[in-house]
Amino acid sequence: MELSEEFILELTQSQQRLFGFLFKRLADREQAREVLQRTNLVLCRKADNFELGTNFKAWAMTVANYEVMAYRKTQARERLVFTDEVFAMIGPEDDEVSAGQSDRLVHLSHCLQGM
Repeated sequence: MELSEEFILELTQSQQRLFGFLFKRLADREQAREVLQRTNLVLCRKADNFELGTNFKAWAMTVANYEVMAYRKTQARERLVFTDEVFAMIGPEDDEVSAGQSDRLVHLSHCLQGM
């Protein structure tokens, strides 16, 4: 199956929006990237189902939504899966630690320059 130039153009132009859509639902960049790749594969496999001239973004978002549901279903089978509430609790603390470490690195850099 060969993809049309118009389909490829629509697909590439929608990547940022699809990633944002997925990231909002998964709250994890790596998971969003993984599901984006899966979504792109499905979109390419089902390219014949898309009618050129119709709303590509709506169609792609629908496919992405189904891919999120499938991904969450497979993740739920894993032994250690954090709920959204746990991710929310973990997130802010990580940001504070990163900011604190960043401040320490700046101070350490200034100390080393003074030697």
